[in-house]
Amino acid sequence: MNPLDVCYASPGTEVLIPTFEISSSGWSESVLICAGFENQACGTEDGRAVTFLAGGLDVSYPTKDNTGSQTVTFAIDGVTGQAQRLIRQAMDADAIIRATLRLYLSTDLSQPSQRPYYLVVSGGSFEGATIRVDGGYFNLIDTNFNRETFNALNAPCIKYL
Repeated sequence: MNPLDVCYASPGTEVLIPTFEISSSGWSESVLICAGFENQACGTEDGRAVTFLAGGLDVSYPTKDNTGSQTVTFAIDGVTGQAQRLIRQAMDADAIIRATLRLYLSTDLSQPSQRPYYLVVSGGSFEGATIRVDGGYFNLIDTNFNRETFNALNAPCIKYL
């Protein structure tokens, strides 16, 4: 039986610990944050051992519907000055910010309890010491049908003379 299913279905001793790894090509290191009052040393799905810094973290999980938009919203309260500076710097430069949401059970921090959510940050806002970030998996609505955009470089016959 899956331990995560047991955690959801019963009032057991396990506690679900959501964690975020936020990264961008402009940064040398990722920002690692977990919900709670204690830092968590965890293993990742690719075999790394990382330490997530404790913080106020609120996660709004994606809805399961047919809208074609799977958005995860998360808010980090009391965000550190360094994390706020890095995120603001990347947003101002229109750099791609990636976030990985991992869920751990307090009884097993060696690996995530389910497959991680890999997100691309699509927006966010700052309010005092709180940052709210929106991210999505895949934007189905704004995707080209054939996935290739024709232009004068790859289809010279469409060039206006």
